[in-house]
Amino acid sequence: MYTSNLGGIIQKKTGNLSVLFLGNFEFGSYAGDPVSAQGTVTQLGYAVKPLLNSQFLFSHIYGSGDKNPTDGKHYPFGGIFSGADTDLYSWINFSFWKNTQQLRFDWLMNFSKNISFKTEYHAFFLDKIEDAWHFPGKAMRQDKTGESGNFVGHEADFIFRAKITSWAQFLGGYCFFVPGEFAKNTGTSPVAKWAFGELTFSF
Repeated sequence: MYTSNLGGIIQKKTGNLSVLFLGNFEFGSYAGDPVSAQGTVTQLGYAVKPLLNSQFLFSHIYGSGDKNPTDGKHYPFGGIFSGADTDLYSWINFSFWKNTQQLRFDWLMNFSKNISFKTEYHAFFLDKIEDAWHFPGKAMRQDKTGESGNFVGHEADFIFRAKITSWAQFLGGYCFFVPGEFAKNTGTSPVAKWAFGELTFSF
C-alpha cells in the first residue's frame, strides 16, 4: 500500500467576512487497487465584534467513500496532515474524514482576551451508504445493503477556555452525541455524553 496527496488551501478575508476552501486528491495503490479519493472543506465565516467579539463559521466537510469495494478501485479518502486534520471532526471523535459529509456550525465568543466560549454543532452523514461509518483509525459499523440510511447523528459541543495566569490555562467542556437513522439501524444507539477538564501549566 502507498498513497500520495496533492491539494491546497484558498483563504480570503474581506472586512468581517472570511472564506476558506481546502481541496485534496489522494492517489496511489491500496491492496493492489488504484486509489482515487477526494477530501474537501468549504467554510464561510463572519465576525460580529459588538456581539461579544463573536465569530460564526459555517462549514461543509467531505471525504469520499466507496460504494463497491470489489470494482477494482479504492475510493475512500484517508485523511491528511498526520493527524492535524482532527480539527475538522468533533470533540467526542465519532467521525473521521472518510466516507463522510459533515455540516458544521461554530460560534466563538471572546469575553476578553483571556476568556472564550465556543459552541459547535455537527451533523454527520455517510457519503456512500454501502460503506462504513468511520471513527479515527477504525471502521465502526457498516450496512453493505445500504438499507440503514445515511444520517449517522448529530453532536453539540460546549467548550470553555480561560487563561488564569501567564503560566496556567484551563480548558473544559461538555459534549453529547444523538444517534441518527444509520446508528439506530445498525446496533445499540444510546445518547453519548462526555465532559472534561484540563489544566495546563507552562514553564
